[in-house]
Amino acid sequence: MDSLEKTYQQTRCLSAGCFLSATAPAGMFRDDTVKAGFLESMFFSLRNKILKVQQGVFHRSTVGFISAITLGDRRMLSDDVTSVFRRAGMSHVLAISGMHLSILGQILFLLLKFWNERKAAAVAFVFTLFYMTLTGIERSVVRAGIMAMILYFAMLLFQDYDALTSVGAACLIMCLFNPGVAADTSLQLSLISTLGIIVLNKPIIGRFEAFRRKQKRFVQKLLFPLNAFLVSICANIALIPMYLYVFKTFSTVGIFANIPAALLMPIILFFAFFATLIGCCPIISGAACLPGFVADVSTILFTRICRWFAGFKYALIDIRFPFLSLWVLATAVLL
Repeated sequence: MDSLEKTYQQTRCLSAGCFLSATAPAGMFRDDTVKAGFLESMFFSLRNKILKVQQGVFHRSTVGFISAITLGDRRMLSDDVTSVFRRAGMSHVLAISGMHLSILGQILFLLLKFWNERKAAAVAFVFTLFYMTLTGIERSVVRAGIMAMILYFAMLLFQDYDALTSVGAACLIMCLFNPGVAADTSLQLSLISTLGIIVLNKPIIGRFEAFRRKQKRFVQKLLFPLNAFLVSICANIALIPMYLYVFKTFSTVGIFANIPAALLMPIILFFAFFATLIGCCPIISGAACLPGFVADVSTILFTRICRWFAGFKYALIDIRFPFLSLWVLATAVLL
């Protein structure tokens, strides 16, 4: 039995503050009674091979986090890390979403843009479709993927791109194939955060960009990383009512913890994918240790920062009474 099959998956059921936990061998949750199609089997096999490569490239303390944010596989992610990110208000980082797809898509597009913008858009379009399939067609990824593909398709046709129209188109396409996705919590969170970024873009990000452009070139470069932080703030503000209603919790440190996330997540994703890509090539697989080391160090630093935020006594407030929800919501609006 290889090392991947020796890993275990923790399945949890959270209800009224109680955890039910069960341990089962990895791969047990795949229904072998239903014959998989050719493409499904191919991507399932490819995903397992990539996981094995990542186990050989990254440190054992970071491979669980890296496999979760790159492939959506959380089997090697410990309960301790999951709890730390939950208390720090960073649980969304552990699940592949529009943030991950947009970072990877933008990096790929910028690397190829100097070659030819339309060809770069075509490559990014194919990559987005491939990545959506590789990660298991998660609903939040599908929503972000459809929006990204609409953007790249518009660039191919030299047409304007409208974010709100893309959100509506993504929802319509998903509901046509499966109307039940409208009640999916992960999709709702993804949509609300995206709408928050779109709606609050002008009053928050737009004003910051106008202020940044008035500064000297050196100051503009220093302030540029804050743009990603403001995007995260817009998403978190929009998600506050959803967190209060669905999860009955409120993270007091989540907005602040998003500062290192905005700075470190692009670095972690880029070097993690670069190291994985090199590791998959037998001839040059030995060179994967350098980008893998950068991804490991960045992951350890990010985890320690989140652990520091999670260590605060009131990092995560459990809201079970209506007056507490109203108080937190009113305070957030006033701030």
